[in-house]
Amino acid sequence: MNYVEIILKDEEGIIFHVGSDSSNFTHTVSYDYIDGWWCSCEQYTYRRCFCKHMQRARECAEKEGIVLDDNIFLGLDDAEKEELEVGSYGG
Repeated sequence: MNYVEIILKDEEGIIFHVGSDSSNFTHTVSYDYIDGWWCSCEQYTYRRCFCKHMQRARECAEKEGIVLDDNIFLGLDDAEKEELEVGSYGG
């Protein structure tokens, strides 16, 4: 079930469905032009890092001629970024 599909594209961002490599599960990935990336997977939920589903969504967008930043911290101030980065590493 390895696929990527653009579900919605508008002036605020893009929503993708990304099929899982290992199961029949589909992850929802979104890119907001102000706030950046979000994914429904555990990797992003618990670690707040750029995951493989985001990478596959970005590659899909690039094939459509859409260039998206890989920064997941868009829209956050420095304190929020630091909190997420510290939390990611258990510090």
